[in-house]
Amino acid sequence: MYKYNETSEPLDEQTILWKYMDFAKFINMIETKSLYFCRCDLLDDNFEGVYPILTGKEPSSTYDKESLLFLKSFNIQLRKRIYINCWHINNDESFAMWKVFNEKGQGIAIKVQNENLVALLDADREKKVLGGKVKYIDYSNVPKGFKSYYDFTLLKRKSFEYEKEFRLIIQLIKSKEIEGGHKEWDFSDDKNLVNGISLEVDITKLVNQIYVSPQSPDWYFEIVKNVIKKYGIEMVPIRSSLDDKTLL
Repeated sequence: MYKYNETSEPLDEQTILWKYMDFAKFINMIETKSLYFCRCDLLDDNFEGVYPILTGKEPSSTYDKESLLFLKSFNIQLRKRIYINCWHINNDESFAMWKVFNEKGQGIAIKVQNENLVALLDADREKKVLGGKVKYIDYSNVPKGFKSYYDFTLLKRKSFEYEKEFRLIIQLIKSKEIEGGHKEWDFSDDKNLVNGISLEVDITKLVNQIYVSPQSPDWYFEIVKNVIKKYGIEMVPIRSSLDDKTLL
């Protein structure tokens, strides 16, 4: 089941989304026929999923020491149970994103349409998938109006604005009944936590086009083309438009 986060503006059905990756991750995606969701606390940015009050940027004078210690412990447990899959919103290729994912001219980008992604995720499945646009903020002046922990997983520092990120989120937080018929979150499953989750999707219905990174050698382009054919994907890859020649 798929739905948008309450405080996030839904994307138009025709919105174009990109996923930039290295060749190994591309092979994993088409071989497993799945999208990989990385555990929040294992992502590269240390601020991922951290409550603003715990970043050290927001004034904490309204919290006493005991409250901060509880919030810190709680936040640590939550980050271990939130899984994220990242996309880039853009009508065109992004030079900045290629710079990040185009190591040695061997990157890959897939282009999809939002309505295709939503249709595949909205099928009946065990895990609920939440989607939302990332907000890039100044952590020393955090806006108000957050309603749930999901809102904090959609925050990033302004340094990352070039990512123009839309992310998919899966949470694996269990609850248990306590006295009085109430429920509380259960964090007793630490030993069973995994680093990531693979969510099965039909790649052939998801992908509109496959792009090979700029400045990639001819032999690499041929490898990508042959691999796509080997896995039964009836699609010819395209060289990045950043390689287009001028009349000079």
